[in-house]
Amino acid sequence: MRYLYQCNDCGTREERECPMGEQPPTVGCSRCRGIARRVFTAPSIHYKGTGWTGAGHGIPDLDERAKLPGPLEFDDLLEE
Repeated sequence: MRYLYQCNDCGTREERECPMGEQPPTVGCSRCRGIARRVFTAPSIHYKGTGWTGAGHGIPDLDERAKLPGPLEFDDLLEE
């Protein structure tokens, strides 16, 4: 995995490749040889397909909902 580090002295940001779970909390800055600490960033996840909108989260789009059967009424379950 790639991890981002920022130098405390010069502010240089650089990525380092390390196995997951084995990344050091600090590394040496390649520019000024100072101490660079790990910067936590948002993961780059991209969900594809219908229903993964900000408001949806797995709920089908309106066009898809129209194709679904409506709710059953209690009377529909009774035998005639």
